Amino acid sequence: MAKNKRTSAQRALDLALIEKLALRGFTELEIAAALSKQRDYSLSRQQIGYDLIKLTRQWQWEALVDLDDAKARALAELRHLQKTFWNAWFLSAGEGGVGNPRFLRGVLSCLDKKCEILGLNAAKQLDLDWKSELRLAGIDSKSADELYEELVQLTMDHFKKSSGVLDE
Repeated sequence: MAKNKRTSAQRALDLALIEKLALRGFTELEIAAALSKQRDYSLSRQQIGYDLIKLTRQWQWEALVDLDDAKARALAELRHLQKTFWNAWFLSAGEGGVGNPRFLRGVLSCLDKKCEILGLNAAKQLDLDWKSELRLAGIDSKSADELYEELVQLTMDHFKKSSGVLDE
């Protein structure tokens, strides 16, 4: 097994410099050359590539964590706002009265926003046009109708056989 050339402290310093140079658009070879000028050792282009992969994974992880933190903060603020709307509605209702519907719209708005942040509305955003997809696949609508009818018939035949029901 090859001995590591760098200590963990050296590796950390190298990663910081590699990150800085990569973000400025330096190539792996340019980074290796710049690093060897500043260190009493040199790294191959391949090692720079490995370090860049490690940095990329770190950036991806940080982006996910940042996104999760942002979602959590937004959800906490919405929870507070929703509670405020509910309190305002109850205060506007008085004893046994009907509350101001504006406050209920605020509650609904908070719920909608929570669903959006959590991705619960994603299915609603799906836009499929199966006929266009068939045309792109080279299937005309007449053929599609025939395929559909055949599939329905096969399905019905299968269920009849499996359930013991015979045609009358």
